[in-house]
Amino acid sequence: MANLNPEKHDNVFNPYTLQEEKQEEIIKVINDDRLTNPPGDYFRLKLANETIDIPKLARVSVKKDDGTVESIATTDYIEKCLNRMNQG
Repeated sequence: MANLNPEKHDNVFNPYTLQEEKQEEIIKVINDDRLTNPPGDYFRLKLANETIDIPKLARVSVKKDDGTVESIATTDYIEKCLNRMNQG
């Protein structure tokens, strides 16, 4: 069975993606031109050598150095990515 792509159907929505208002809040909080909010389920973040897609969720899971996984706010994750780029 193929995955359902909500963007191809007018009456279907992805229950896991944040509402537009919440998406706009994240864009305003980060306030960086490198972060964009294209249509679909992912924010797009342009870093020095790559562009990464970040799920439009309230929290994302991140694997830590010790192999465990933690859930952090999407805004925190984006800020960490930007800080790493600014430091390196």
